Amino acid sequence: MRVDIAITAGPAKGQRFTFDKPDRFLFGRSVDARVSLPSDPYVSRRHFLLEISPPECKITDLDSKNGTIVNGIRYGGKKPVRAEIMQAPDDIKEVYLKDGDEIIVGDTHLQISLSGLSDSRHPARDLTLSHTPPSQPVKQSERKTDHAGILKKMLKEAADAQKVVPNAPEIQGYRIEDLIDRGGMGIVYKARNLATGQIVAIKTMLPHMATDQENVTAFLREIEVMQQLKHQNIVQLFDHGRTSDTFYFVLEFVDGMNLHQLIQTRKGAIPLEEAIPIMLGTLDGLAYAHHAKVTMEISTGEKSVFTGIVHRDLKPQNILVERSGTQWIAKISDFGISKSFESAGFTNITKPGDVLGTPMYWPREQITHYRYLNPATDVFSVAAVFYELLTGKWVREGFDALFERCRQNKRIASISDYMNVIVKNPAIPIRRRNPDIPEPVAAVIDHALQEAEVPYDEKEMRKALARLRYADARVFLDEFTQALRESGLLDKPLSPPESPQPVEPKKAEASGIKEKDALPDFLSDNWQESLQLPDMVQRDSFFYSIIHQASRKEVALLVLDMKESSEYLREVGDTYFSNMIGTIYKRVKNHDSALDLIFLKSTGDGFLAVFNTAPAAFALAVSFLKTPIHPGIQVRMALHWGQVKSGPAGDVLGVEVHRVFRMESVQMKDQIDSATPKRSLPISNRIVISRYALDRLSSAEHAKFSYAGKFLLKGFDDLCELWVYTK
Repeated sequence: MRVDIAITAGPAKGQRFTFDKPDRFLFGRSVDARVSLPSDPYVSRRHFLLEISPPECKITDLDSKNGTIVNGIRYGGKKPVRAEIMQAPDDIKEVYLKDGDEIIVGDTHLQISLSGLSDSRHPARDLTLSHTPPSQPVKQSERKTDHAGILKKMLKEAADAQKVVPNAPEIQGYRIEDLIDRGGMGIVYKARNLATGQIVAIKTMLPHMATDQENVTAFLREIEVMQQLKHQNIVQLFDHGRTSDTFYFVLEFVDGMNLHQLIQTRKGAIPLEEAIPIMLGTLDGLAYAHHAKVTMEISTGEKSVFTGIVHRDLKPQNILVERSGTQWIAKISDFGISKSFESAGFTNITKPGDVLGTPMYWPREQITHYRYLNPATDVFSVAAVFYELLTGKWVREGFDALFERCRQNKRIASISDYMNVIVKNPAIPIRRRNPDIPEPVAAVIDHALQEAEVPYDEKEMRKALARLRYADARVFLDEFTQALRESGLLDKPLSPPESPQPVEPKKAEASGIKEKDALPDFLSDNWQESLQLPDMVQRDSFFYSIIHQASRKEVALLVLDMKESSEYLREVGDTYFSNMIGTIYKRVKNHDSALDLIFLKSTGDGFLAVFNTAPAAFALAVSFLKTPIHPGIQVRMALHWGQVKSGPAGDVLGVEVHRVFRMESVQMKDQIDSATPKRSLPISNRIVISRYALDRLSSAEHAKFSYAGKFLLKGFDDLCELWVYTK
């Protein structure tokens, strides 16, 4: 099936859109609308949402002021309707579209064309919503531990298993031994590999529309890509196949539970100390996937290596945990399966909850930029999972009320319902829900949950989200680890994530993953060898320290960050970027100020350097402005003076370390009290300095800075006075 939309009148006349895969189309005045008409007074910010999921195409008015007219009938709208226009009942805001339908919003006319659709795949529909009782999440206020109920449920599941297992599908080479779980997408069984005796999990999925062989082939190709993910914190996909009417997946068996079940058994919240191994393990596995190299054949028959896989459906149910001694081991499950299942056209839009994920963990781009989801989307979702783990609450208000309305009206929540909740209810800062969480940890989680309207452009979206929150799970992991150290919750630095290696798939054919969708590989596998750096330089990082263990002292802290280096990397390639990291290291070590250097550590896109004196740190910072690393790279630096302590492995810890990182990322919106006359803070190519560091410079050096004002740094309650130096 293909959906064509032609705008035949209005400000956007001449634009055309074609859809042959599931997608979403937002129309309105907002920046993230597919068709954005910011100057049209008739159009609401979010006017209507079009959902395409073969064989169906549905339009929903999003509580707009003027409504959405389809074939002369207005849906929604708060203003009086013209006499010649019919008005749909107030409770009907959506309609399923047919070939030839016309949509009118103000002066804008859209013509809908549906092609490649047989009558058998186009079920008849009326205008009313489904009255099937919804299967919605339980209200959070109702989440209480009911030990008797849990026991009753376990006994019932055991009884069900005895009934269901005898009728389970026969899968060659495996014996199904027990029922583990059943859900909207299928059933999970415990099974045994007859050849090896290994216990495995087998997930069966019942495709409602698996009639298109091209879709089936594309689906199986994508699953073969997922099979190449090999990491201790990702559930291994061993095998997959298809019986007459069922897809099945043979997975690593995890002898434990999922996070949703763990939260239920703990009255809604897990102590941070217990949750830390779960959070670190989850981020480690996700960071691996975001940079993993997968091999596949392209259309020419040649094999090609692509980098980066996005999960798209992170939720507590998809993170499994099992005990290892006194700690939990986390494993991410269902990597790419639900996305591939939906993209192949094996579901429809009548029951979004069945396949489309769980909206309590979605950022707004999960709806508005459905086709362009990237690692930053996973960052939000996994942070939302962590938020619930630590508070027992969802990140935003509104979903409980939505699910209650749906229950009372006996209907299923739609994507447009989810969108209204998401755009109207930003994430609530985590310390409002759990004030016991240390400020540095809370600041990192809150930052990962930032949202904004971003342009409907893949390149601009990536840049905007990388600025807004962490670009991927590796950056999130680094920041979270640093926050734990500053809070005294982590005694020693973690080893860097294991570098992913390309794995040859069993059957590599032309992939549905396009080259433009490949994600950046930030550091090449051989960067250390090519640079021939000292032994202190580790893969993916460098680390140097001569600080005595457990010592406390006042020092100069310098942070450098390469602004938008991720975008630059996509243009020049990973090897060149790796060489640049090595160049930075050499420049620092060879600079005259290195005599005063006592600590140096890479931070992914820059470094943290610690000096005995502030003038030495300032001299190094100025050198990066006067002689740029590269014409295509801009930098931001922050210089601060404060007390730090040394951890067991020579790392620097303390609140002042966290403060200098927040100084580096400060923006004009953080300014509380501006200077007179007002001094604008440049976005890049700047050095910001605190009063404590400025007071330790000479009068000549002091004079080079201009007062920028007082700023509220993220995660801190006290205002910070800053001065700025630009080249």
